Amino acid sequence: MSQPAAGQPPHRPLLSWRGLTHAAWWVLAGYPTLLFIVGLALEYGEVRQPCDPLNCTPPSLFTLTPAQAVAWQAAGLSLDLYAAVVVGQHLYIAAVCTACALLIFLRGSDQLIAYVGSLALVVLGTTLVSGVSGTVIAAIPWLRPFITLTYLWGNAIFPALLFLLPDGRFVPRWSRWFFILFVGAFSVGVLFNDYKLPAAPNAIQNLATVVMALCALVGLYGQVYRYRQAATPVVRKQILWMALGLIGLGVAIPAGALLSGGDPAAEIAPQMKLLSLGIPLVGVSGIPVSLAVAILRYRLWDIDLIIRRTLIYASLTALLAFIYLLCVVGLQAVVGGLAGGRQPALVTVISTLTIAALFGPLRRRVQAAVDRRFFRRKYDAAQLLAAFGHTLRDETDLARLSDQLVEITARTLQPASTSLWLRATDRQAPPPTS
Repeated sequence: MSQPAAGQPPHRPLLSWRGLTHAAWWVLAGYPTLLFIVGLALEYGEVRQPCDPLNCTPPSLFTLTPAQAVAWQAAGLSLDLYAAVVVGQHLYIAAVCTACALLIFLRGSDQLIAYVGSLALVVLGTTLVSGVSGTVIAAIPWLRPFITLTYLWGNAIFPALLFLLPDGRFVPRWSRWFFILFVGAFSVGVLFNDYKLPAAPNAIQNLATVVMALCALVGLYGQVYRYRQAATPVVRKQILWMALGLIGLGVAIPAGALLSGGDPAAEIAPQMKLLSLGIPLVGVSGIPVSLAVAILRYRLWDIDLIIRRTLIYASLTALLAFIYLLCVVGLQAVVGGLAGGRQPALVTVISTLTIAALFGPLRRRVQAAVDRRFFRRKYDAAQLLAAFGHTLRDETDLARLSDQLVEITARTLQPASTSLWLRATDRQAPPPTS
C-alpha cells in the first residue's frame, strides 16, 4: 500500500464512525421533532373547538366537551386562549427536554450513556408525553408507522437508561437479559395495540405488561445494587440526582390524578382539566434536568444540600399547615360560639400570628430531626466539631489537644490513617523572671 508523500497530510476517509453516529443521532432526533411540530399545529386546531356531543372520543385528551367549552367561555375566556395554553404546555416540556438533550449530546457525545440519554430525552419531550401523536395519526393516517417506530425505539431507550445509568454498564451483568426481554415484550404490546392484530390480543397484552413490570423491577434492583455495592462516590451522587427527578415525577402524577379524579378524560372544569394534565408535564421536566446533571457530572455535590432542604421545608410546610388548620378550626368553634355563629377576623389574625411565632423554633427542630435521621454522619461531625471548639477555649495542655484533634479528624473525615505534625519553634522561651 502506497504511503503518503512527505509533507502531505494523511488521507482521511470521507465518512468516519464518529461522523456516522452523529449523523444517525440527528436523523433519530430530527424526525420526531418534525412530527411534533406538525402535531402542535394540528393540536391547536383540534382543541379550539369542542368535540361532537354525539361521538365525543377526540384524539386529544385536552379537547373540551360542549359543557366544558360553555363553562370556559362563561368565565370570560376564549377557546383560542385555551388552545394557546395547551400548545404552550406541550412546547414547554418539549423545549426543556430538547435543550437538555442537545447539551448532553454536544458535551459528551463520545460516551454511550450520553448518546443514549440525549436521544431518550428528545423522544420523551416530542412523542411520549406531548400528547400530539394521536392528533397526528387522526389527521394524517399514513404517518402511523413512523410514530409507531418512534414509540418502539423510544421506549426501548428508556429501560436502557434504567439498566445503564449512570456509567453505561449493566450491573449486575445478567440484568442485560431482562432489558432485552423488556424491549421484546413492549414491542409485542405496541404492535398488537396499534395494528389490532388477532390471536387473543388482550391476553398477550396483559402478559407483556406483567413481563415489563417484572423487568422494570429488576432494573430498579440493579440501581439499588449499584448504589450499595459497586458504586464510587461520584456514581452515588449521579444516582441520587436521577432519583430526585423521579421523585418529582412521582409527586406530580398523583397530584394531577387527584385533580381529575383518576380519569384524565373526566367531565371536570376546564381550568381543573388544564391543571390535571399540566402538573404531570411540569413533573416530567425535572427528569431531563436531573439526567443532564447526572451524565455531565455538573454540580454533583449539591444533591445533598437539595435533598436536605427539600426534606426540611416539605416537612415544615406540612406541619405548619396542620397547625394552622387546627388553630382555625379550634378558634372558630370557640369564638364562633361566643359570637353567635359569626366568624370574626380575629380567628385568622391569631392563627397567622401563631404560625409566624412557631416558624423559627419548628424549623430548627425539623432541621435537627432530618439531620439526625438522614444525614447522621454530618450531624455527628457537626456535634463533634462544636464540642472541640468548646474544648479549645478551656484546654491548655498541647498533648491533650493534639490527641483530641487526631480523634476528631478520624471520626469526622474517616481517613485511612491520621497523623499530626507540629512545627518545632527555633526560638527558646525566655528565662523566667525572678
